[in-house]
Amino acid sequence: MKAGKYLSALSAFLMVGVMMVFSGTVLAATYPNCTLAASDWYSHQNEWVTTAFPLQIGTHTYSATQVHNILGENLATVHNPNIVSLGMAIIAAKLSIAQGAVAPAAVSQALVDANALVGNVNLNGGGGQDLTAAQVASLLATLNDFNSGVTGPGTCTLVTVTATVVLDPTTTGSTAPTLALTCVPGVRAISGTPTDTWTVIDGSTCKLETNGDGVEASGFYFDTVTFASAVLIDSTGTFTVNGNASITATITVMAGSAPATFATISGAVAFTPAISGGTPPTLALVCDAPAVPTPLPAGGWEIDEGATCTLGLDMTGATAPAGYSFDAVTFGPAGTVDPVTGEFTVPVGGITNLSASIALLKNNSTPVSTPTLDPKALLMLALFMLLLGGIVIGRAKYSQKQ
Repeated sequence: MKAGKYLSALSAFLMVGVMMVFSGTVLAATYPNCTLAASDWYSHQNEWVTTAFPLQIGTHTYSATQVHNILGENLATVHNPNIVSLGMAIIAAKLSIAQGAVAPAAVSQALVDANALVGNVNLNGGGGQDLTAAQVASLLATLNDFNSGVTGPGTCTLVTVTATVVLDPTTTGSTAPTLALTCVPGVRAISGTPTDTWTVIDGSTCKLETNGDGVEASGFYFDTVTFASAVLIDSTGTFTVNGNASITATITVMAGSAPATFATISGAVAFTPAISGGTPPTLALVCDAPAVPTPLPAGGWEIDEGATCTLGLDMTGATAPAGYSFDAVTFGPAGTVDPVTGEFTVPVGGITNLSASIALLKNNSTPVSTPTLDPKALLMLALFMLLLGGIVIGRAKYSQKQ
């Protein structure tokens, strides 16, 4: 991608074997197989996986805020400490499992039994009838052993990640942007100062980026960003946490006006059904002025971000597989490209999964339709023919008499 504003460059972070989508959307990756106790989950809410909620305990479901309130209950003063203790153990186990911990069969069964024991008691606010210590003892021991690492995969190691963003060179009037860190497990976008620190689970996959709130001095613009760290971090800001880490993100400051920001787009054509043979057409692209697509040697185009373009087909040299002919075309991906017209807006960072699906129609496959009549119609036709025949015969006899 050509040099552009720092925000455009930074927004392209994290595309290395992991799908991490910002703005609260679920992140998908290999989660660490480990557990945390209820007290640790209470203190590290930023590690909670959003897919765990609403979280069910007994017959009731709870939001993240309600779960945090339950974990914060004081067992020394709450009037039903036994059932609340069991609820805390259930919460900790479910949060650990949601972030990747593998529960032994005994723990899975204990969760089923514990939820049944809680029943319809609403734990939000510490209300409801209490259980006896004897009723919860066995289940509580099984779940707490799992949560504390005595059984199961073991406890998670919590480490710190410190990151600093600097401007190179420092220019009067410029202000460095604040930082954000997104990790799996956990979804966070914590803004603060240009230096920030996060507590994360060791083994998490993380992505560092800025919040886009920096200020460029007059006559300068923020360009590319580079990373320096003892941990293995790639050019997109992606890294796997392996102990405490310190990262420096350096933004190059350039004099002059920022050049236009470009994105790379590409895609492929496929037959439906997928039949071998033939030569598919190639994708063609036309964009509204003043944007002009620039073909790339490896395929695809470079085009201005935000440009309005229309996807089409170049049929030069295209042939359908033997016995088939081309039929309708559907453009994709759905939600980005109009399936009929092929029109779309070039997104920030580009798009590499443009598609055109060409339906194949088998030659002479259209059946010849034969008109049919229902039984009542056939009966009426027969009666009509008999009547017509009678009239013809009657006229013939009458003519003979004449």
